[in-house]
Order: sequence, then C-alpha cells, then structure tokens
Amino acid sequence: MWHRIKKVWKYALFIIPFITIFMHYTKDTHHFYYKSMGLRGDSPFPIIKLVGGPWFYVHSLFLFLCVMISIIILLRQLKNSSFRFRMQISMMVAGLLIPILANNYYINGLSSSSGFFIL
Repeated sequence: MWHRIKKVWKYALFIIPFITIFMHYTKDTHHFYYKSMGLRGDSPFPIIKLVGGPWFYVHSLFLFLCVMISIIILLRQLKNSSFRFRMQISMMVAGLLIPILANNYYINGLSSSSGFFIL
C-alpha cells in the first residue's frame, strides 16, 4: 500500500532545509540560527558553546517531526511484513530512536558535556 505524494508537497519538504542552509551562510549578519558562538574556558580542551536562535528551534522541530513520521511509517509496515523484514524494520526503528533518546538525555542535562549547547 504505497501512497503517492503530490509534487507540491515534495518541494515543500525542502523549504525549511533550504532556509536553514541560507541561515548558516548568513549567520554573522542576523543571528537567527545561532545567537552566539564561543569557546568554553572551563574544560580541559576547547568545547564550543552555541546558543540557539529562533530558526534553530524551527529546524530542530522540523527534524524531530521527520524522524517521528519515519518511525510511524516503519511501524505501520511492521504488521504486514515477514519475520525477516520485521527484524530489519525493528533495527531501523531502534536506529532512529537512539538519537532521539540521546538528544533527550543531553537536553535534560544528564550528559557530561550538556553545558556546551544551550537550548
């Protein structure tokens, strides 16, 4: 059961990533993606300290939604698959969940380097 996505929606999916690329190249003039960038002085080696701007949160939400939709699509395919493909789909879902869990661990300040990226 495959659904076709209209061309308009295919192109719409690229709007946020293209704006993000533009924001990265012009970050010194507007600070919409990162408010500030610097080095932490309280660590034994240089660690970058980034403070996210407004567009950082827009792009982060977009990425999170893309990963979550991918997981949902994979889980929907799980019930109609043979055992071999179920194992493959399960591994793909695990591979998508690991970065989400690690990001949650990091954002909540539970990692040792959680202070270098202020959200």
